[in-house]
Amino acid sequence: MTDSLRRDFRNLGLPQLKLYNSYGPTEITLSAVKVEVPNTGETSPDNNIPIGKPMPGYSIYILDENQKPVPAGIPGEIVIGGAGVSLGYFNQPDLTAEKFLNDPWAPPEHVKNGWTKMYRTGDKGRITGDGHILFHGRVEGDNQIKLRGIRIELEDIESTILKASNGALSDVVCTVRGERELLVAHATFSPSFSAEAEARSVLLKQLLTQLPLPAYMVPAAIFPLEKMCLTAHLKRDRATIAALPIVDSIEAADDVASDLGEMESQVKGIWQKVLPEELSRGPFTSSTDFFRVGGNSLLLVELQATIRATFDIAIPLVELFEVSTLGKMAIRIQEMSSLSKIDWPAETSPPDASSFAAVAPTPLRSRDMEVILTGITGHLGRHLLPLLLANPAIAKIHCIAVRNPSKLPITSAKLVIHTGDLTTPLLGLSPSTFATLASTADAIIHCAARRSFWEPYRVLRNPNVTSTVAVISLAGARKVPIHFLSSGGIASQVPESAAETFKPSGSGSEGYLSTKWVGEQMLEAANRRFYIPVHVYRTTSSLSKFTEMPEELLADFARTAVAINALPEMRAWSGTFDLVSVNAVAGGIVASVAGKDGEREGQVRFVHFPAIVRMGRVEQMKKFLEREEIKKAGRESFEVVPVIQWLGRMKGAGLGWMVASQDALVKGKIRMRR
Repeated sequence: MTDSLRRDFRNLGLPQLKLYNSYGPTEITLSAVKVEVPNTGETSPDNNIPIGKPMPGYSIYILDENQKPVPAGIPGEIVIGGAGVSLGYFNQPDLTAEKFLNDPWAPPEHVKNGWTKMYRTGDKGRITGDGHILFHGRVEGDNQIKLRGIRIELEDIESTILKASNGALSDVVCTVRGERELLVAHATFSPSFSAEAEARSVLLKQLLTQLPLPAYMVPAAIFPLEKMCLTAHLKRDRATIAALPIVDSIEAADDVASDLGEMESQVKGIWQKVLPEELSRGPFTSSTDFFRVGGNSLLLVELQATIRATFDIAIPLVELFEVSTLGKMAIRIQEMSSLSKIDWPAETSPPDASSFAAVAPTPLRSRDMEVILTGITGHLGRHLLPLLLANPAIAKIHCIAVRNPSKLPITSAKLVIHTGDLTTPLLGLSPSTFATLASTADAIIHCAARRSFWEPYRVLRNPNVTSTVAVISLAGARKVPIHFLSSGGIASQVPESAAETFKPSGSGSEGYLSTKWVGEQMLEAANRRFYIPVHVYRTTSSLSKFTEMPEELLADFARTAVAINALPEMRAWSGTFDLVSVNAVAGGIVASVAGKDGEREGQVRFVHFPAIVRMGRVEQMKKFLEREEIKKAGRESFEVVPVIQWLGRMKGAGLGWMVASQDALVKGKIRMRR
């Protein structure tokens, strides 16, 4: 359990709710330790919530590599004794002997009941001064791995393959290869299985399609071994197997040439650019599946970018999942290539006046204002709301298109919540409510958007563009000022129209930026045609190059990283993130909404919030990671997550900064701009 998860429970506002943290592996039956977690705002000791104290009938030991107890505060392996310890692993006597040991410290009442075994969990932990246990992850050298964020027992995969082979295989070892975390298996055949090499190759391929395992646990390939590699103690030598070259194995597995069409050959070439080199040399047929030759969801994003760069088309990820074979993907690329280009003039055309709510054109108020806000649960929305509530000129805030009201950070008599979604007609409002808001609103702040930096325009059009159409229809009858959060990625440093500074591609790549450009152009057209006041806000890149991150930013980043117990994975990234104070942006927008600055009839007002610092990939991150707060919390205990995911979690935990602009590359191919 993390502090951020505990905070989510606290935000439910249920004072009678009791929250418990519990721990226990399957081998000891259920759970061995438990503790009630205080439902308060204080951070836990060492920023790590304990997993508890031993429950009745259990003993907990923290042992070193020699199976000796360590003092309180010193990390070691968590070992559990007592009533719940199981008998062992079914039909695996060697593994049982390794993991289930005699308990030399069993208390007399346990011995009396026959509870004399203890189980080595392979988990690392330590005991605090008050007897609570803190969990620190897995002990190094264990056969449990974390593959792309999911914990996997290699023995589970190995035993499943053996069982599925129906006696054809005598032994299997799974290993993980390279930075792309390629899961492969090596197997030896049973002496009784006397088929020829070709039949053995067919069997191994068939096994991969028949394994009763989730996709992320299925090896990319199974390679035959004449005999299993063993250590001096006659145990399987995983280190040696993990170092075996597998390119030769692939090339020898099947040398039958496959007849591929022209587009299939091109797609094969694209696959070979993104797949692990070890597996990209194998034979390909029309039915070869991307996920059976080393592909995974992360590589699929890279494949999507490569297809976009090669064919100038943008295929949504969900469609690539559905057409994962070579032949189907080639057909889909051909279909997309034949589609007509996006008609940008049609996309940027505002709705007709016939879509406006039929209300009387009553005057707008400068006091006792009613403000409509989208994006209340987003990072900027959470900072806008308290400023709007505190402003004496604003009497009521209508939060619309709210998908999950339980995530709202504040409650107030001024606040009215309207559930809905950006993708639903009228943003989820009923026609009567839509008309009521159109007749009473004095300003609309539209900062909600679906932010995905790798999806094409056609995927993001519905939430990001159709929602702007609805906002114009809401504002049109009374010419309610629209305050629109855009992106500096489509504009120059000069606050002016982006009509000429950004050119969307015909295929709709860079979908997020394209939706913001369309939104701006549509609002400019609505201003010209219907005289609706429009304010466009852009967070932009820094005006100068900064080499130092200010102390206040470093301190806020360190505090928030400790709170979420996570650090960014930066190895696959290059480029920059420009940062601006989220309160500065929110304050500027509220001042414009509640004041009279910029409300010039016949003009669109552009406001820029330039970043004050640029975060690079190496220099500044090094200073951040060397912060005393990070060291004190124990850097090795932090979860490491992709940088975009990390920034999202940081914002959710109250980070006081927002990304004003970004221009980053993943693996040198996937460009993500805002």
